[in-house]
Amino acid sequence: MKDDELLKTKPLHGSSTALTPEQTAENMTRLEGWTATDDGYLVREYPFRDFASAHAFADAVAQIAFKLEHYPEITFAWGRVELRSRTPRAAGLTDLDFLVAFRADQAYGKLEG
Repeated sequence: MKDDELLKTKPLHGSSTALTPEQTAENMTRLEGWTATDDGYLVREYPFRDFASAHAFADAVAQIAFKLEHYPEITFAWGRVELRSRTPRAAGLTDLDFLVAFRADQAYGKLEG
């Protein structure tokens, strides 16, 4: 998935329409390692070699969230970071959740690559 595709076709802020199950399934094919949960979250856990690396990634995701004004739950500890995203005003997943996921994956690739 190219995040620019989303930015060109969807309003960045105020995206409050929940995706249909078909749209969610289509978007899931573009991500690796993510799960769409039964309670409406997009979830992924990232492994890291140490606490400092996990912290740096959590900080990078926080910066992404500030830019998009869309804030996932971020849990980090020694050797791992878990992200959970959903759009509360839509009571489910929106394009913004997938954009956060895509950009988080990009940031992970830069830190661990």
